[in-house]
Amino acid sequence: MPVIHLPASVSDILSRLAAAGYTAHAVGGCVRDSLLGRPVHDWDITTSATPDETKAVFTHNRIIDTGIRHGTVTVMRDGQPFEITTYRVDGAYTDGRHPDEVTFTGNLSDDLARRDFTVNAMAYAPSDGLIDLYGGREDLRRGLIRAVGDPLRRFTEDALRILRAARFAAVLGFFVEEQTLAAALELRGRLAMVSGERICGEMNKMLTADFAAPVLRAASPLLSAAWPCLSAEAFCASADVVSALPARLPLRLAAVFAQSLPSAPAVTLLLLRQSRSTAEEAAAILSVAQTLSVGGQGRAEKLSLLGKYGLSVCTDACLLAQAAGLLPGEAAQQYAYDFARWQAEGTCCKKSDLALTGADLLALGIPSGEAVGRLLDELLRLVMTGQLQNTRTALADHVRRRAEASR
Repeated sequence: MPVIHLPASVSDILSRLAAAGYTAHAVGGCVRDSLLGRPVHDWDITTSATPDETKAVFTHNRIIDTGIRHGTVTVMRDGQPFEITTYRVDGAYTDGRHPDEVTFTGNLSDDLARRDFTVNAMAYAPSDGLIDLYGGREDLRRGLIRAVGDPLRRFTEDALRILRAARFAAVLGFFVEEQTLAAALELRGRLAMVSGERICGEMNKMLTADFAAPVLRAASPLLSAAWPCLSAEAFCASADVVSALPARLPLRLAAVFAQSLPSAPAVTLLLLRQSRSTAEEAAAILSVAQTLSVGGQGRAEKLSLLGKYGLSVCTDACLLAQAAGLLPGEAAQQYAYDFARWQAEGTCCKKSDLALTGADLLALGIPSGEAVGRLLDELLRLVMTGQLQNTRTALADHVRRRAEASR
């Protein structure tokens, strides 16, 4: 029987509930990750105590009614939140996402029966050891994501579980069990019942997971049902590219969108509930990668990209261009080296880098208005092409010569 070493705060919570006459266990992901030797970020606790009874046990702690309608209260211990949920049985799921009502129960087995996957349906307490009614530990050993009970029922209850199966597989490096995957594929249309924000959250975790590539191949129809703007073929085709890239969300999003929607990813990503900063960065990475892939960019054109998008985007664009085969490896690496060198050397690549400002041009007699902007653009082009040095003297002399020539 495995022994899980609980944090002192968790052990104390279980002990205090037991001393008050209730049963209590750590449950779900914290048990799963402990058995896998993975870091545990949240310790969830399930108990026979009702929310009011739980509050009575922890009167000296700060308590937050996190989801009291569904039996959950949060107890603060040593500055950390711990969710404590009453054993429950879920009623009907009319909206395909949440139970219409829950019934509290005194039996842990009833509570475990309602959970999504076997690896998340295990509980632990030092007094009882591991409670594993559905073979979750064996599924951990086999590397399987398998629904608790009938997978069609589990996915009909809550359609988000369809994506959660893919996400857990990508994070843990597991496979979705055959019947569970078949049920997810059959019911994937129910993802239309899930909010864009929740879909986005699961998709982002899946895309940035260590084992995203196998899921992009095996579960591509599910992913396309989640984001219909991308075909299953596009997800499948992006698998090798994604696996070759660092797990940065904008970069991996750009890799997926490069397969089928390279022209307007920013707008599309916003519609998919990505943050504006993520959407714009992903679009910029893809745009720079495509620009570099066309070829013919000289020093000035590349400096212009660096000035407009910054080093991070330009570096990621080189990684994407190489991984996607848009550029030969040596060319992509040379571009990345040039961008980094220019950044380190402080090479002028945008108007704010010029040694002469708009105010300086006004002092030299240039009339205010559009003429100042046009002249700054001209100076920047001449500096980036090496025709002028970026010094106040050189730039001012050019402005004076230009003014004299126009008289």
